[in-house]
Amino acid sequence: MVHDNPALKSRAAFTATFIALASVGIALSTLLVASIVIKVLLLVVVALLLGAAGASLAVVVARAKPPRDQ
Repeated sequence: MVHDNPALKSRAAFTATFIALASVGIALSTLLVASIVIKVLLLVVVALLLGAAGASLAVVVARAKPPRDQ
């Protein structure tokens, strides 16, 4: 039997939201950078952060499903 812990779910959702907001902040900071190389590197970091946020949310959604009774 899996015990549901709302604190863990909200913490995971908060973490995913924070990562997504951080990636948006980094993406917006590329507007202030003149170097193309640095812009590309920052956008790669943004893509990795958004992937991590998506994976974190996928884990939260997967754990939220109740077990099936057969």
